[in-house]
Amino acid sequence: MNLIGKKVRHSSYGQGTVTAFYPANNTIRLVFENQPERPYDILADFDSGLLESDEQAIHETIAYIKSLPSYRLSSKALGERKTKDKDLSAFLTDCQQLLEELGIKIGVIESVGVENRLDRWGVCKSLGNGRFRILISQILLQDEAPDWMVYQTLLHELLHAAEACCGHGHNKKWKQLAAIINRKCGYDISAKDRWFDYLLLDAVGSWPHFKR
Repeated sequence: MNLIGKKVRHSSYGQGTVTAFYPANNTIRLVFENQPERPYDILADFDSGLLESDEQAIHETIAYIKSLPSYRLSSKALGERKTKDKDLSAFLTDCQQLLEELGIKIGVIESVGVENRLDRWGVCKSLGNGRFRILISQILLQDEAPDWMVYQTLLHELLHAAEACCGHGHNKKWKQLAAIINRKCGYDISAKDRWFDYLLLDAVGSWPHFKR
């Protein structure tokens, strides 16, 4: 949908016109009538009351963006949501839809399960012939664990099943794919040690892999 030229009202700056739209980060560039020489890049958030518009095309476009996995699974959209009785198959489906949207191809995930060990957050095991099994730590299924942590762990492990990544650890390709997801969703998927001051993380160790 073409949003260029559509009218938007800002609660502080008044009436403005859309001169550019950036779907990747849900941002619009506005030129305001009282400041025509200075464009502003603003998050297209029409729920907070900051922005208003009578343009149907704008609302239809924003609704479409919010339906995409890259928005639904973003750190902003998830916030501190904590789902009780987490359904790992549903989380996996969400992650696979996100990777499909981003054009990241992975092998066949035969299953996703839980392991009791507390010395790692997740692992991707190759079963041969492009098939994989993913296990995540039981601690991530606790009610207190935020959903973003489950998604980030699953995405980390799914990238090990991506083309040119299987069996190569956190190679250059893996890091490139992780960077794509991080930029799109606001995650911090990384091969480096990440310590989280949450639950028993200091005892569990390096996230999402082994305690050193």
